[in-house]
Amino acid sequence: LWGFRTEAGINSAVISFEYKGEQYVATYSGGAYMDGGRGDGVWLFSLKGSLKPLPPPPSRFNQAHTIPIPKGRKPDLADGEMIFSESCIYCHGSEGQGGQGGGANLAQTKLGLQDIMNVLGSGRNTMPAFSTILSANQIYDTASYILQKLAQH
Repeated sequence: LWGFRTEAGINSAVISFEYKGEQYVATYSGGAYMDGGRGDGVWLFSLKGSLKPLPPPPSRFNQAHTIPIPKGRKPDLADGEMIFSESCIYCHGSEGQGGQGGGANLAQTKLGLQDIMNVLGSGRNTMPAFSTILSANQIYDTASYILQKLAQH
């Protein structure tokens, strides 16, 4: 057996086929609610030869660290809404009320901007860390959208 790290989750069937006497495996990665559409691709592997062992994968849940609030930059709430719609609504619901994925009710959050950014970046409980796929500006935009448009003050 072997493993390969794609840029997004494998969320489809894997197919094996033979072409000109050589066996191949093909699959699609991306398009998952946790990946936000990042890293979409079709992957084709030849089963000829061998692979070196992979290094251990990074933890899905990073150690908590502070995501810096961008200085002198106003949040792009439209970008934050888009990211929320692509990545967050599946667990947190379209209005931040919590959803089937078990996400927290963001409409009633008591967290401030910095805390929300840190949770987005580092993950919490079953929520993955998004700092590997979102920039600090995108995390800032998303956290600002949550506080300014979804949270009931």
